[in-house]
Amino acid sequence: MPIYEYRCNQCGKVSSLFFRSFSVVGDAACSQCSSPDVARVISRVAVLKPKLERLESLDVDRAAGAVNQLDPSSVEHWARTTGREVDGELGTNFQEMADKVSAGERPTELYDPAYAYRYAVENKKRELRGEPEPPAPWEHPAANDPLGAVGLSEDE
Repeated sequence: MPIYEYRCNQCGKVSSLFFRSFSVVGDAACSQCSSPDVARVISRVAVLKPKLERLESLDVDRAAGAVNQLDPSSVEHWARTTGREVDGELGTNFQEMADKVSAGERPTELYDPAYAYRYAVENKKRELRGEPEPPAPWEHPAANDPLGAVGLSEDE
């Protein structure tokens, strides 16, 4: 069941026309002005990727770079856009963050939205790979040992 798109040479609008089968593709006309003077255009396609591949292709730095933390409207726009794209997939609450900013609040995630976003993406990738959750930085023995002496024997 193909859907073809046509651009009207009269009014310039693009119309999507559905045909029951490839063998039944008929004459096209503009859905706006009914002109038969239309040209077929290449339609956009969506490529479905496995979740892990999609997450690995996300550019977290670019997405986080689109927010100006000093401008509440920028933060709200970024959080809503990011939330629409990833909240369901990552289990995040960026839409909720946008609501809080809109209400004049300053959620803690806003102090570093790039970290919150990166953390959510990396956690989901780890989960999809079946990897165990890493210890929190404050639980890792080397975190309290800036010289790297943990694990060294007394003779070293």
